[in-house]
Amino acid sequence: PNGAMPKLTASGLTPGSTIWVRFWEYGGDNPGTFGICATIPPPPPANDNPCGAITLVANENCTYATYTTEAATGTTGVPAPGCASYAGGDVWFKVVVPCTGSLIVDTEEGQITDGGMALYSGASCTGPLTLLACDDDGSGNGAMPRIVQTGLTPGSTVWIRVWEYGGDNPGTFGICVKIPTPPGPGGTCSTALAFCSSNVYSFPNTTGQPSLGGNGIYGCLGSTPNPTWYYMQVQTSGNITIGITQVDANGDELDVDFALWGPFNTLAGSCGGLTAANNISCSFSPSYTETAQINNAQAGQFYILLLTNYSDDPGTITFQQTGGTGSTNCNLVCNVTAANSGPVCPRALFNLTSSTVPNGVYSWTGPNCFTSNQQNPTGVVAPSTPGTYVYTVSVTGPNGVSCVSTTTVTVLQGPALGADSTVTRCAGSSLNLTTLYTTTGNTTAWTIGGQPVANPAAVTVGGVYQLVATNTIGCTDTALVTFRLDTVRAVATPANGTCTTNGTITISDTVGIRPFTFSISTSPTVFQSSPVFNAAPAAYTITVRDSLGCTASVPVTVGFNNTLFIFGRPDTTICPGGSAVLTTTSNATSYSWSPTTGLSNPAIASPVATPTVTTRYILTAGLGVCTRTDTVNINVVSSVNVNAGPDITILNGDAINLNATTTGPVTNILWSPATGLSATNILNPLANPTATTQYTITVNDAIGCTDSDDLLITVINNCIKVKNAFTPNGDGNNDLWQVYDNFGCLRNVTVHIYNRYGNRVYESRDYRNQWDGTYQGKPVPDATYYAVIDFTLITGRVLTVKSDVTILR
Repeated sequence: PNGAMPKLTASGLTPGSTIWVRFWEYGGDNPGTFGICATIPPPPPANDNPCGAITLVANENCTYATYTTEAATGTTGVPAPGCASYAGGDVWFKVVVPCTGSLIVDTEEGQITDGGMALYSGASCTGPLTLLACDDDGSGNGAMPRIVQTGLTPGSTVWIRVWEYGGDNPGTFGICVKIPTPPGPGGTCSTALAFCSSNVYSFPNTTGQPSLGGNGIYGCLGSTPNPTWYYMQVQTSGNITIGITQVDANGDELDVDFALWGPFNTLAGSCGGLTAANNISCSFSPSYTETAQINNAQAGQFYILLLTNYSDDPGTITFQQTGGTGSTNCNLVCNVTAANSGPVCPRALFNLTSSTVPNGVYSWTGPNCFTSNQQNPTGVVAPSTPGTYVYTVSVTGPNGVSCVSTTTVTVLQGPALGADSTVTRCAGSSLNLTTLYTTTGNTTAWTIGGQPVANPAAVTVGGVYQLVATNTIGCTDTALVTFRLDTVRAVATPANGTCTTNGTITISDTVGIRPFTFSISTSPTVFQSSPVFNAAPAAYTITVRDSLGCTASVPVTVGFNNTLFIFGRPDTTICPGGSAVLTTTSNATSYSWSPTTGLSNPAIASPVATPTVTTRYILTAGLGVCTRTDTVNINVVSSVNVNAGPDITILNGDAINLNATTTGPVTNILWSPATGLSATNILNPLANPTATTQYTITVNDAIGCTDSDDLLITVINNCIKVKNAFTPNGDGNNDLWQVYDNFGCLRNVTVHIYNRYGNRVYESRDYRNQWDGTYQGKPVPDATYYAVIDFTLITGRVLTVKSDVTILR
């Protein structure tokens, strides 16, 4: 758009990659400065494809709306337009076909000065779409396109495709859709009107009617827009000259053209018999005045006259016979006049009237597909757009002769309030209705529910308000205002905090106009989009604000859950020197025991306690912001004691009672090993070991305290061997009397020996196997003696043996 400077638009590039731009002066013979910039193209417009098409409304008048092809892409899957050098970059519109089945789609210049346009039909935007028409320069607005399409199905949707010629200079343009003005009287050859040469004919021209074509049967006419047809029958033979003029409402000249065919023998065969050969008079000049000429017209013959409004501007066409001796049959012409009760306001009711043709059959036509077969239709609804509208009545008499008349209804400019509106205010606010519409020069009346509004400048009740504005000529317009009160509501749901985490507040069930933002009373001016707050346990006020700025305050309290738990061991009794694990189950992260005396580690959950006296331990556990305490008593009780007694020596084969003693309440006694014991669960079992044995006695009380002591029983073999004879003859063999074989089991031996007379012959208080058979130094006679021996065992037991002893020499 900057003169002859270049502009590039590239798409489909790889994000993050680098591209290079090369620039030069055209022809390379005039170097100099220039400006350059690179921008990110805007996203494609919403109507970049048929399914995003913008809806246009067909009206009686053309009102251009501005749109753009900027950033538009090409549409695939749709038949190519086939005109205006289509290269993509199109935008789409759609319109519902009005009752006439005809549309005029026109464009005007904006940034785009040369455009193309195509029209499609189809059941859906997803296709298939069928190309109906394509145009390049048909508009009167420069090189912009214009499409006039007839024969469409009323109520169907057609799609409009617009692009810039060549697709290399996107920009803005204007577009409108107009309902073609219905053909006036004589709009087709088959409805041609009768012409009487003695009358002057003056009628409103037609506009917005498509061309019937050009050249060929139309002779010199390059196009035939806005046609009006007449026929005539020659009554008097001779030349007939017809003068034709066209001017607008101000008398300014408008281009008028014509073509004249004939002669035809019958009227019925005339329209179908139009050819280039029987086109006898024609003009396509730009003049506002024309002359049609019939030479040597013969009585009874028929001719067809076509008049066209080339400029498509509203005006009046006047024609009459201006020369020649011939004349036409005026009996084919009947006279009827039409009138209306206008002027009328938009959409108001009016009446049409027609003069009486005896026994005539009436047919009215008009804008918006209006039809009626009444002579004088009443309650006709006026068009909604101010302007002048032609209503045509056609009357056919009993002789088959038809006559036509028109009446122009003026639709006045009524108040233009515009579209209905919806206004939303925060609950508790008021609305000034009088500021919503421009009503200058009009009288106004506000109502709600059929009742007058007391103060339109400050309404506080929601509902639908109706404004009726009336101008000075009595035309009215109505607008509805829907007043909505925006009441913001919400529910705040707290989740309690714990030892290690804050609580949360979640806002839900919000009522109002989205999106919402939220603040908390600890930071009331800071709003966030998230409906969730992290909050320490406390009372808060949440402010909910919607997109309109309306607010609601929601009180909420975040509670606290102490999630720290401690499960300690119960109070425990231990024996002196014993220990107990202070088993603790907890989710705490820190521990502190007090007192620390006797603990293996005072900073763990389950230390080992070995107190020497009864102790009350207190545990303080921590988790985040929480602490809990627990206590446990470790009772140290007096112990049981046991004394197994002194060690014992016995002779092999002897049995002895063990005599252990205890202090304290003993509940269990156990001697071990059990070998040689009469019982293991009493204090004084009978012991008869066969070998030296150390016995251990273990006792415990009801709480499990134990004590033990050892007792050694030494078992020695019997050393007493009293011989009943010996030979003290000095041979060194058996010379001494032996009473033991070793002294190991003895403590003392006392011997008394008597002869057969009872006289003591030997005595010893510490006998050591030393008697040699003498008494007072002299050998005693060989004989048998009586001996009494007292053995004192090492166990202290005294064993007395009485035996005979014989001396042999």
